[in-house]
Amino acid sequence: IFTEGELAKYGDRLYAVTEAETGQESVCAVWLSEDNSLVQDGYYNRRILVGIPYTAEDKELAEEVLRYLLEHEGEKGSF
Repeated sequence: IFTEGELAKYGDRLYAVTEAETGQESVCAVWLSEDNSLVQDGYYNRRILVGIPYTAEDKELAEEVLRYLLEHEGEKGSF
């Protein structure tokens, strides 16, 4: 779901799994940065991995959540 440019930009923040039967790799989570408001506000004190099940029925919504987490981090009031 990510373009080559997005993979290059966010590659170190994406977490992927490989499906055993097909060998297909799917991004299913993102690492939140230290700029994330959950870390900044003291809810967590380490890196946070936010998972989105790669078997989610609503794949468009799963993609939207992943993109939101990557693109809006550090903004006040965001995750």
